[in-house]
Amino acid sequence: MSKKVIVEENQVIIYPNPVKLALLCTLAFLLTALTAVLAMNQESLVQGSAGIFETLFPIVAPVAIVFFGLCFIYLLYRVLKPKPSLHINQEGIIDNASAAGAGLIRWEEVDRYFIYSVLGQHFLGIVPKDIDRVLAKQKGFKQMAMRMNQGFEAPINIPAQGISVPLDQVITYMEQFMEKQKASI
Repeated sequence: MSKKVIVEENQVIIYPNPVKLALLCTLAFLLTALTAVLAMNQESLVQGSAGIFETLFPIVAPVAIVFFGLCFIYLLYRVLKPKPSLHINQEGIIDNASAAGAGLIRWEEVDRYFIYSVLGQHFLGIVPKDIDRVLAKQKGFKQMAMRMNQGFEAPINIPAQGISVPLDQVITYMEQFMEKQKASI
């Protein structure tokens, strides 16, 4: 894929940064492999350790293997089959920047948006006017992730790592199309 961003009069399409995506995929693979190796050698690891480690390790290791393994599979899929992370047009913004992407968020559904950070990771947060309406459009994992995200500053979070342009540029694109949408009404 040669283009990271396609800017046209009626739409902006933003792809993920392929280098970041490949690095994250590699990291997820390494964490899965490391956790699996540790789990296979857990008897020698827990020998002589404190009780809490000995109790928790057999529970945490399989959960970590599944979590990092699923991250690896998702990221590998995104590397092998690149698709846009964001698609911005007069109708709204389509969020596919992460496994928990919200899909289409119409401009009239957006209450506010802002950039914020959690543990050094930057996000574009979008707060819908009616979160229940947006949640009703989601299924399974995406709905669960969005419900968990309500504990953050915004229920819809677009990670900076999932896109190839700065978040403030995404806001500029959003505002341009929101203005176009308002002008057409």
